[in-house]
Amino acid sequence: MARARNLKILQNSLAALTTSIVALTLGAALGMLSGRGAFAGMISAAIFPIIACTFGGTRVKVSGPTAPMSAMMAVIVGYALSDPSLSDAFVSTVLYETAILLMLAGLFKTGRFIEFVPRVVVSGFMTGIGVLVWISQEKTIIGPDIGAPNWQAIGLTTFTLVVIFLSPKILRRVPGTLTAMVAVTSIYVAFPQWFPNAPAVGVLKGGSFSIFIPDLRPIVLLKALPYALQLAFLCYLDTLLTSL
Repeated sequence: MARARNLKILQNSLAALTTSIVALTLGAALGMLSGRGAFAGMISAAIFPIIACTFGGTRVKVSGPTAPMSAMMAVIVGYALSDPSLSDAFVSTVLYETAILLMLAGLFKTGRFIEFVPRVVVSGFMTGIGVLVWISQEKTIIGPDIGAPNWQAIGLTTFTLVVIFLSPKILRRVPGTLTAMVAVTSIYVAFPQWFPNAPAVGVLKGGSFSIFIPDLRPIVLLKALPYALQLAFLCYLDTLLTSL
């Protein structure tokens, strides 16, 4: 009994560690994609699971930032920067409105209609997410000039994939993603002279917490509403289809 319990604790700990590392790196990547930076993405990846665990979520998925919403966030950040009358708080205003819309959707239990979505639509939606992730990472892996690819970045990416798929055959109880993150990062840090041209995340810088205070001016709330509607619909659809 005790051995089985200890084994279960070990399995859960490895799963939690793997999910945490993957979520942090994914959060950093999607934070850069959104335009708010790696630090903001990593903080979001840490906060989402805490909220989901505290208020209850679903057993079939892990909460965290997603590629479709990050792509939409990039559009919102770009719009905020293009309008001199808007501040950094505009993005937070959009997110607050999005949160209210999502809570209303949950209150009225509109998610039950997701069961009518055909399986092929779910498959197409998830494939589209994969394409978005690839597009966001393509320049990092290959380089800005396809005619002169970054072979060091391509080599690290290929080696990472090889470790992910082959390591479970040797370390059966350790997830391949965790092994790849630890192994490849250790090599990169130990021998930086081997990869002088491979891009790194760089120094993480925290932003001002003042941007989390929404701008409650009526004109700003009105401008934020269309983006909040799009973001809420995309978030709701992404979450429900992933669970489905």
